[in-house]
Amino acid sequence: MAAIAATTSYLFGTHLYSPTTLNTGRFHALFNFGTKKTPTPPKKKEVKVKPVSGDRLVWFPKAEPPEWLDGSMIGDRGFDPFGFARPAEYLQFDLDSLDQNLAKNLAGDVIGTRVEVAEVKPTPFQPYTEVFGIQRFRECEVIHGRWAMLGALGALAVEALTGVAWQDAGKVELVEGSSYLGLPLPFSLTTLIWIEVIVIGYIEFQRNAELDPEKRLYPGGKFFDPLGLAVDPDEKARLQLAEIKHSRLAMVVFLIFAIQAAVTGKGPISFIATFNKYIIFNHYSPLLLLLPFSPLSQLSLLCRLMGRLFVVNLEGKIYSCKHCHTHLALYDDIYSKTFHCRHGKAYLFNKVVNVSIGEMEDRQMMTGLHTVADIFCVGCGSIVGWQYETAYEKNQKYKEGKSVLERYKVSGPDGSNYWISHEAHVGGSDADDA
Repeated sequence: MAAIAATTSYLFGTHLYSPTTLNTGRFHALFNFGTKKTPTPPKKKEVKVKPVSGDRLVWFPKAEPPEWLDGSMIGDRGFDPFGFARPAEYLQFDLDSLDQNLAKNLAGDVIGTRVEVAEVKPTPFQPYTEVFGIQRFRECEVIHGRWAMLGALGALAVEALTGVAWQDAGKVELVEGSSYLGLPLPFSLTTLIWIEVIVIGYIEFQRNAELDPEKRLYPGGKFFDPLGLAVDPDEKARLQLAEIKHSRLAMVVFLIFAIQAAVTGKGPISFIATFNKYIIFNHYSPLLLLLPFSPLSQLSLLCRLMGRLFVVNLEGKIYSCKHCHTHLALYDDIYSKTFHCRHGKAYLFNKVVNVSIGEMEDRQMMTGLHTVADIFCVGCGSIVGWQYETAYEKNQKYKEGKSVLERYKVSGPDGSNYWISHEAHVGGSDADDA
């Protein structure tokens, strides 16, 4: 009868073990008098020894890294304040009681926990907590860091070569059709988008088809390591550490680029050129509460020196800054000599160089209301004039896009001076006879 019950339970999905087997087990247990049952030794409490943070580099002095960041991963500095990389723990349950002859079947108790050591398995089907573990975060960090390194270098190179800030590059390249570095492209904007989607989509599809995270991040081979720089394991580890360091720095740098573009509307180079006492004390005075004065002065001096790296040298009769003698404009680019500032003569130029533009604002001048912006010398940061953006009077429209500089000195090709004016600062008024 018991055998029939066991068979039917198997057919209906609830398996009962053979009663004969159960009785045999009881028989051996009852008549096993020869040996004394050895008591199980008490379990020793596991004492987890935290790694001493002084023995390894951490992200902050005396910071205590979490236990799941043991320093075994390249570039591990123990930074995970929110516990995103904490390994998933799975509870192990005992088997439930499935005896249909009992009045109540008890659920299995928790008998332990299990932690997956290898998070990424060679299979496309994995639990969510395993896919987004520490290995996946490292992969995302490296990929984003590589894009950030390219983006930061591109932002600096484009502005240094063309003078256009990275956030405005799209506006310039799409004027009168698509172009690149001033050269026209035989593609429309829609075609360029489709080319990008197809090419980048194919590359990403091929990259994610590789299930091994090590091969996915560092494919190597003749295409990705043609010089064989990572053949030696020690050299490969050194290069991986250098890459992750540069990646983290580039991500922080590009975040700064984005913030300064949103706040000031300037690119990194033009912002450095105008990072002087006028900008700090007049526009960003709250920063003085956060930064000590001495480091601020050193940073301002450093930014001014960096701004001089991108100075354009003019040839011919040169109009220069009265403070640092940086070239500002050519004598041939003077549009009108009949302008005045509050302290004397000023000239209207078609084109000026080596200047940075401040914030636009409406000013009521002697010739009417204009939208203007102060312009600064990139060499010393001093105000050298203003630029007209919009003229509201019809007879003043010729000023738009032109700049007014205070007359000071024009130097010839041989270095001789044609004239020198007073050393007064430029004011905020204008007048002309044009």
